[in-house]
Amino acid sequence: MFSVCFNQQEGRRCKEKGIQLYQTRSYNQAIMSLGLAKEFFPRSMAESQGQVQSYLASCHFSLQQYPEALEAGKEAYKIRPGRSLVCICVFDVICILPVQNYKHRAWL
Repeated sequence: MFSVCFNQQEGRRCKEKGIQLYQTRSYNQAIMSLGLAKEFFPRSMAESQGQVQSYLASCHFSLQQYPEALEAGKEAYKIRPGRSLVCICVFDVICILPVQNYKHRAWL
């Protein structure tokens, strides 16, 4: 029981750090922190897993790593279909991003 609680607590810490890094546009570091968070959260924590995947998609997209953005976005959508995600198409690449991170609403 203790290890499960520790893992969830560590997952939350890594997720929060990853989101902070994303907000400061430190995308590579955010990817590392969010990747760790993903490993700590059990599959039963779908909300946290989905949020992590959404931010990973957005980080990869910001770095123009479109295949990785697409895979992370697909995974986020599988976990949380329709939850605060927007799909955009750039050069025939479909990417799913968190709505709060999408600044060009006129393109929707």
